[in-house]
Amino acid sequence: MRITPHSMSTAAERTGEHPAASVPGRGAEGADGGDGAVVVSSRTRQATAAAERSSVAHADKVARITAAVEAGTYKVDHQVLAERIVADELSRLGASA
Repeated sequence: MRITPHSMSTAAERTGEHPAASVPGRGAEGADGGDGAVVVSSRTRQATAAAERSSVAHADKVARITAAVEAGTYKVDHQVLAERIVADELSRLGASA
């Protein structure tokens, strides 16, 4: 994807924030000697928070599975395993299940 000044202004219109304003020497803050702080949109903050929650949830799941395997209590659903193996092999061949 090629980023052009037009696409940047469109993004600015959607978010209500102007990306060039946070770059030193560009936009309002940089041009008048401001600190050039980066403006982070609420959408970016939401995405970052979701990624952090996902990472924590993944780590918890891995810890639960590891504990079950070590305790010898982890149960494999053989039907699900077989279906996933078949789906994987079919996708490698360019077919679908």
